[in-house]
Amino acid sequence: MKSHVVKLLIRIYPASWRARYGGEFRSLLEKQPATLGVLINIIGCALYERVCLLGDNLLKVVKSSITLILFAGVATLTACANLYFMVDDSPIAAAMQAHSSLTACWLAMVAGSILAIAGLVVSGVPVFWAMVRFAWIGRRMDIGLRLAFAVGALTAPLLWIFVVVARTHWAPLPWAVTGDWLVPANWPTLEVRWQLCWVTLALLAGAFVSSAMSLRQARTLIRSSPQTHALPALKWPLLHRMPTFALAACMAPVCALAGAAVGGVLADSYSPGASQARIGFLASTASISWLASISLLVGAAAAALRGFQCADSSLTQPTQ
Repeated sequence: MKSHVVKLLIRIYPASWRARYGGEFRSLLEKQPATLGVLINIIGCALYERVCLLGDNLLKVVKSSITLILFAGVATLTACANLYFMVDDSPIAAAMQAHSSLTACWLAMVAGSILAIAGLVVSGVPVFWAMVRFAWIGRRMDIGLRLAFAVGALTAPLLWIFVVVARTHWAPLPWAVTGDWLVPANWPTLEVRWQLCWVTLALLAGAFVSSAMSLRQARTLIRSSPQTHALPALKWPLLHRMPTFALAACMAPVCALAGAAVGGVLADSYSPGASQARIGFLASTASISWLASISLLVGAAAAALRGFQCADSSLTQPTQ
């Protein structure tokens, strides 16, 4: 085989492969005839190595960017949910109706929540669906069971809350146990409400930890599988749009943080006694719940920013 043909064929392979096997492969090709069968075999092997490299790069991005983006989205929604249940049916809600500036801050938090939901759906669902397809096509029951367990663990708290509401007409949420408000007569006793609330918190914590562990184990099994290069659905389009998803995830906590920070200051001035009212998480004061949400949003913004940096740097690294 002529030297210029050998050089061209070697260039088809990834740079990392050429650095390791290039010299030996060149010597082998120089002794081979340039027949159609040989050329097809060489090009096919080169494409295979390219696909494997793509899978490795993609899983690195998924490991860093997706994890950080999902954490940022979940943290943003948790902080906004804490603020929502705290404000609902409180003096702050009345002040919000009377002051447009406070309403604007609330809308900023709503916008942040919407962006967080969009980031979770657009970045998390395709990856999860790809894992499901990988388990189905590869007949990997071990991966499929872990994915099913994660879904079941996340569904359990919702089913628990639905059952309690249907039987007691009260939602076992940590914002609805007790506080500076009137308790409806058809609610369970205070002792029962505390017990049911702790069950809800235990289920939520267990769902988060167990689902995260199951998904992590499923991802590890996929990465260690010889079929990883054929992972369906995780293709270049998702990898190409990863910085866009991470940027949206950055905007979500920043938008919600701005609204929550300014809104907390305005609420304290428009309704001075509301900050000390016990209307927060587990009957805490509004100021404590507000500070907890602010801290969570700051952490979410930092995680989303790091996820954006990981996604952008992973895409800009040369693969040739």
